[in-house]
Amino acid sequence: MHHSFLPPELWLQIFYWATFNPARKLNMLVTIPVFDSITHHETEEQFANTLRDKRSLALVCKWWHDNTREFLYEDVRLRHRAETLADLFEQSKRDCPLSLGYGRYVRKISLPLVQYRSSDPVHVWARKEVTRIIKCCPNLLVLSRYRDEVMLFGHDQESRSEASSSVANEESGNDIHLNSAAIRRIDWDNGPKLDMPRTVAVAPCATWLAQSLEVLSLSGENYLWPPDVLERMSVVRLPRVHTLRVATLCAFGIRGIYHYSMELPALRRIVLDRAEALYQLLDGCLRVWGPQVRAIEIGRNPRFLLSDYLSTLVKFCPNVETLHYPIFWAKVLGWRSLLEMPDFRFRSLRLVGLHAFQNTNVEIAGEPWQQIEGHFNVLLGEHSKFPSIRNIKLHGMEWATLVSDVRFQNVLRLADIQGAEISCENRTAALALEEARFETIQKIV
Repeated sequence: MHHSFLPPELWLQIFYWATFNPARKLNMLVTIPVFDSITHHETEEQFANTLRDKRSLALVCKWWHDNTREFLYEDVRLRHRAETLADLFEQSKRDCPLSLGYGRYVRKISLPLVQYRSSDPVHVWARKEVTRIIKCCPNLLVLSRYRDEVMLFGHDQESRSEASSSVANEESGNDIHLNSAAIRRIDWDNGPKLDMPRTVAVAPCATWLAQSLEVLSLSGENYLWPPDVLERMSVVRLPRVHTLRVATLCAFGIRGIYHYSMELPALRRIVLDRAEALYQLLDGCLRVWGPQVRAIEIGRNPRFLLSDYLSTLVKFCPNVETLHYPIFWAKVLGWRSLLEMPDFRFRSLRLVGLHAFQNTNVEIAGEPWQQIEGHFNVLLGEHSKFPSIRNIKLHGMEWATLVSDVRFQNVLRLADIQGAEISCENRTAALALEEARFETIQKIV
């Protein structure tokens, strides 16, 4: 159909919905989804599929290209040919200075996590081109260099291995200059540890200086600051950061040598993806700001199953209202950290989210139902320290099988006694849960 058969306003709506993705809505763009450590591959696949659709639409004809441009460039995923994109953005600014060029459409930029060494020059990562691109993007809200295997290397295991084995010394991100008045989310991974001692992979300056920053994720195995800079640091103040995600031991400096604290007066949500980083998080942030935290989440990390990190984290956030964790990746709360306060209760907690993502170690040990029953007894049992829980949301389609098991009826009885509602985020699991409830009612009758 020729575009003249429909009014331009209708075509724009068609293009809008044909290319819809999570980067389109501001609240989704600057929010870390719950259980992102488990579902991030699905999210990246969605972004990648949408990008293919955008490219296809832009290639139909010049009119379609001109009218899909704002959607094509809203979410930029840099892999190779960054120089070509930088040239395009700069030329568009020169052609139409008042419109600021194509870069004005960009809201999110995703960078490669590693440098891809190859004889083919199009694969060589060039930070200079990244800086040129970012300078053309005055409305950039999100900068991400955080776990992007799907985006970079697809599902080809050989290419992933080649990339992982070819990581060289990371260049500093300190020369990436962001608009500190606009940037609202930074997800930064400073790369894997290649040698001893760790290298230094400095994050962009805006990570520590942007007064507009609201969401900060830090990951990786290398130092985020050179030792000579760390020696002079004591406090990093980020007044608008409400979500802090930690998956590195270096988020607060070098433990026992040089370290700093973070002043986060707006902090409301903590996502801890690495169990061993808990104590740096406590010393660098939560001992002061923990009481104002309202949401806690831990990621899929096997060390959470070795020790009761979760109850220690909850202890320092006594006013938490929502708690999310993968049930097969977290040790049942033992409250050893509260032995001196046996009567203490967390009366603010209303919602608990539990993901049933499989843990092969738990399955091999034959302990999945020990985990399920143990966690639900802590949450809903007679001696629960969470008397105000009213909703438990089950995430993941794995619950479809679990809620159909006759042993889950004991969990439903506990929920009824506590006055808590159990629901499933996955539709298949939700139908299985309804059947389980019906069977429970029949037995009572």
